[in-house]
Amino acid sequence: GAHQPHQLPGKFPEFNGFRSFFTEHFIPKPIYGAYVLARKLGDAFLRCESEHKSLTILPTRTAHGYALLLSNASPSLDPNQPTLTDEIRMEISGTYRAAIYRIDRDHTNPYQVWQQSGGAAQLDALRQAGTLCADESIVRADGTARFPVSIPANGVLLIELTRMDA
Repeated sequence: GAHQPHQLPGKFPEFNGFRSFFTEHFIPKPIYGAYVLARKLGDAFLRCESEHKSLTILPTRTAHGYALLLSNASPSLDPNQPTLTDEIRMEISGTYRAAIYRIDRDHTNPYQVWQQSGGAAQLDALRQAGTLCADESIVRADGTARFPVSIPANGVLLIELTRMDA
């Protein structure tokens, strides 16, 4: 296949510092996962409040429920920033399928796997580590739903709620 001049096959290690969505062998990088999560957001933005300076919440209404994108990042992207642990409360009623996706140093991060292996990880293991996976559950709410969240430094989390009883 065609390569950019700065990405000649075999010339650079799998993670070469370029800000692309995929590595040379089409392993998805975390930035690609973030775009996939952003695509799950709805087009109706909802009001929200947060007490945490490092927490950004983007709550939306989707065609079949809700999607909330949360991030824990300081302006300097300090990797030593503490993990943010809190509870997200939503005023909703009904039964929903909840899918929680994570991108952080331990989730959807093939670079971490590659680094831990000394650059020797197999491509299949790297592709697996770069795949977005959701923790799923059923949520029944009668006015308020609560979601405990824990987001490491520079982490992103998406809560996708799909209405089941509509």
